[in-house]
Amino acid sequence: MSSMQCTLCLNAEANKKGSHIVSQFIVSKMLANKGKARYREIGSTISSRGFSEFTIGRDVTPEKILELFGREMDENDLRNNSNPYVADYFLCTACEDRLQRLEDIVASDFYNKLQNIPQVEKNENKFIRIGEELDSAIRLFFISILWRAAVTKFGDFELPSESKEKLRSLLDRVLSKESSDLKVNLMLNLKEIRSHRLMIMTENPTNGHADKTDNAVNFDPETTTPYFVSINEFVIGYYDNDSKFNRAINGYYGLESIVHRSFFKNEKYYGHILIVPDAKWLGWKGNMVKKFAQRYAQESCDNFKRLFIKVHGHEPSKQKIQEFFYDFVNGSEYTLDKYTLQNFAVYAHKHIIE
Repeated sequence: MSSMQCTLCLNAEANKKGSHIVSQFIVSKMLANKGKARYREIGSTISSRGFSEFTIGRDVTPEKILELFGREMDENDLRNNSNPYVADYFLCTACEDRLQRLEDIVASDFYNKLQNIPQVEKNENKFIRIGEELDSAIRLFFISILWRAAVTKFGDFELPSESKEKLRSLLDRVLSKESSDLKVNLMLNLKEIRSHRLMIMTENPTNGHADKTDNAVNFDPETTTPYFVSINEFVIGYYDNDSKFNRAINGYYGLESIVHRSFFKNEKYYGHILIVPDAKWLGWKGNMVKKFAQRYAQESCDNFKRLFIKVHGHEPSKQKIQEFFYDFVNGSEYTLDKYTLQNFAVYAHKHIIE
């Protein structure tokens, strides 16, 4: 049990274990193919050490595990099968309940009905059109995820202290354990919630999100103008202050041609969620994978060099690093094993000790 203070209300003890950073209804949504479950609760993210981490749900079939692992899960896999989307002791029970009320509204009124929400066209772009109360709830929901990721440093994601406090204060004032009170607060604070420069994008929901990123959640720790986050079929851009907003955009991974500054601040785009065309969505995914592949490569080589120096007392040769990295990348054909800490340890041992 922790004696730390709840990071949201700043009053009660942070006594809640296993609080979700990214809401469970998003992470564990079943992927469907013609109405039949393919697999459930397989999530991935990049750890702060640069390795991929996965959570394998109880309903994932042995056949799916064999396809992705190339083997059955052993005791070590089961022991390390922790959920990377949760953190312990940063919230109290009451604040966890308050966040849950917000998540309930977003899940029932938006996420589960996404394919049936009306679409509109503006300036050659398509948008999902939602009402004021739901717009307020969805914006606050993604604000809460940004805040939760920042206070837990999920995937090395951080926000400046002043920005975190601004988000915390807003959440603390609006959230309530009673859904009816929460809905009132959402409307009373609509103007302030919309004042946060948040842009929400999604894949076209009418195709059933057939191309979404397999429950991949990535908080880019390097991109800050705007901060850039991908959560399954959603892409979030966020400016935490006007100074950053007035700087040049540092990239949307190929989405620049359809994303404009006006989406972040123009009132006519409030209540609108941008639908990314299929071709752009595939291009964005490719650029995202490329960037994180580069991060994997750099982190893996840096980790290998540190271990090599610790064992041998000097840096490895460039050829030694290249030989390790070639084996590490090509030694396993299976998705779940390839970039894990366990797989890294196997090939680091081979090239450092053996």
